[in-house]
Amino acid sequence: MTSENFGRWRQMMSRAGRGAAGLTMLAVVVSGSAQALTVILPPDINHTDLHKAADKCDLAKGRAALKALSAATRNEKINRFDREGYTPLAYAARSGCIDMVKILIGKGATVDAMDEHSRWTPLLQAADQRHAEVVRYLLAHGANVNARAGFGQTPLTVAIVGTVFSYGPAGNRDATVQVLLSSGADVNLPGKFAWTPLMTAVFQGDADLVQLLIRKGADLAARDKNGKTALDYAVERNEQEIADILKHNQVTTH
Repeated sequence: MTSENFGRWRQMMSRAGRGAAGLTMLAVVVSGSAQALTVILPPDINHTDLHKAADKCDLAKGRAALKALSAATRNEKINRFDREGYTPLAYAARSGCIDMVKILIGKGATVDAMDEHSRWTPLLQAADQRHAEVVRYLLAHGANVNARAGFGQTPLTVAIVGTVFSYGPAGNRDATVQVLLSSGADVNLPGKFAWTPLMTAVFQGDADLVQLLIRKGADLAARDKNGKTALDYAVERNEQEIADILKHNQVTTH
């Protein structure tokens, strides 16, 4: 299995049940001692030429696909979810294809389209890949800066963590975080496991980001589902510089 196919499989399996109906037709062939794994899925009839063009940032193919749509089906097909729960706009956002993003929104793509299983919006896809320009454009066209995915992820928390599998041009974490914060991202909105953005920054071991979030109003006393604060995690992880920053700010804010 190629790394790209594995990435798609991993994302599909982790999206809280995404594609459950399609998985009833899944054939898995394992040979030897599980050294070879082949995942065979039937063709995805909802993954159209427009999805493919957006995924590959093929503007010519995208324009042709849009031109071929009839007036009666244009809106439905522009906003159609494929088996993975992605609309063409979600693919364009994930790929960092700003020109395709502009074309699709101009043609009526729903900015905050969210499939029922993963609840990932195009903004979450762009933030996850740290495509700052796409993030900025989506926000300017009404995307919800505090959208929450199925496990509680927010654009800010996924931008901080980043992604294992990259699509499109290299992302820029700092620029993406700055765009989100300047656009009203809630610096204290808990994400996965009730971790705040500050806790997430601690896990990244990034002192500069911790200081930025504190300046933006991060709540140092916030606790996650385990009753732990950002400082607790800094101490546990031996992040001495970050622990000192948190302790200093606890003193100065009381």
